[in-house]
Amino acid sequence: MKRAALAILALGVAAGSAPAAQRTAAELQLANFQQAMEMFYLDTNRLTTIENLDDIFDPNAEPPHQWINNGGGALVLRPEEGVPFRQVLTEDEYQGPYLSYPSGAEREDPDGDYDEGTPLDPWGNPYYFYSPLGLIEPKQDGLSLRYYGDQFDTYTFVSHGPDGVPSENDVIRSMGLTVTEPAVSSATLTVEIGNKDDGNHELLIRGYVLGADPGEILFDGEPSGVLPDNWSGTEVRATMTEVPDSAPMVSVSRADGTETRAVEMVIEEDGPPTAVDDWWLY
Repeated sequence: MKRAALAILALGVAAGSAPAAQRTAAELQLANFQQAMEMFYLDTNRLTTIENLDDIFDPNAEPPHQWINNGGGALVLRPEEGVPFRQVLTEDEYQGPYLSYPSGAEREDPDGDYDEGTPLDPWGNPYYFYSPLGLIEPKQDGLSLRYYGDQFDTYTFVSHGPDGVPSENDVIRSMGLTVTEPAVSSATLTVEIGNKDDGNHELLIRGYVLGADPGEILFDGEPSGVLPDNWSGTEVRATMTEVPDSAPMVSVSRADGTETRAVEMVIEEDGPPTAVDDWWLY
């Protein structure tokens, strides 16, 4: 039996204080996204993208992104793992659409910043959906650390509000679900500007279920030789004496031998704002 689709609010604001009414509209839409996503999860044991929530089961759907298996399968996540992948859903599995958008509602276009067909918030920007491991990026079938990156500890819907960037004006709603299997979300090496050879660079690895006892830090799947200074279930800190010539893929092997997925190291320079790397004379 097909589930009834939730009707989502139109984006227009007809009455009241415009800023307050727009924020209320965004809050209600995020609540609708959460309810629809929970219904999708009950049917499939997966989470998916916001754009998919109003899709239909028809390979001839127009526009094509309205076909739930467009692109080789729906982009879905196992909540416990947090990493998106493509899966072809059968008609029995997919009981959508789970949302019904108003006719003419604004959507992200093919050349936009985010997933084509994603509804736009009252300020004309796409709504975003985050895994605890990073921003879900449907165009890349993956995750990234842009905007809030891996800073949410639960699956979270976000509108960037009137300024369109992460700020105190954002509208945020958490699903309450998180990653429950060993995973690394980011690995950041902080280097003081102009001091790449000082032998005191901080490596911070963030993740989930990394274990209470120290394990091993791996670079490109091999033991790195970098010894952890601190190890907890959600982060590993270490001091590196050298800055790698190219960013390795970083993972960890827990004390019990379980290995996490690998993420590319982000090398960040940190230092006084007046520091200069290079001078150019014209």
